[in-house]
Amino acid sequence: MSMDSPDLYGFDDDGLDAPDFQRRGLIGATEQRLLGLADDGKRELARSFGELVDLVRDVAAHVDSLGLGPVGGMVREATGVLEGWERQLRDRPVAELLNDGRALVRRQPQIAIGVATLAGFIAARLVKSGAR
Repeated sequence: MSMDSPDLYGFDDDGLDAPDFQRRGLIGATEQRLLGLADDGKRELARSFGELVDLVRDVAAHVDSLGLGPVGGMVREATGVLEGWERQLRDRPVAELLNDGRALVRRQPQIAIGVATLAGFIAARLVKSGAR
């Protein structure tokens, strides 16, 4: 087996017995499946971010039409930040995003707690609105 392709089924020649082959194969297959699902979710999230960017861009245009120059500038700046996030989310592999997330949690756990709280709040609101 080459070093370039993952050994999904544990059939390599490193001296492991059959149960180790099966365990590693199952774990590898599960990891690949989870990464595939995460990639699907990443694409959907990037699409949603794109829609959010379009919405914020429309808000900036509306603020400009009202003659609120400094506020419009701040909204356009926020649009630029959101576009950068959307581009990174769309263009980077899931594994790289996960590694960045792990590093962020290690450096600043309070951000992870805040994001988890916000995600829980949003999930609860979605579930509650879907139940109606």
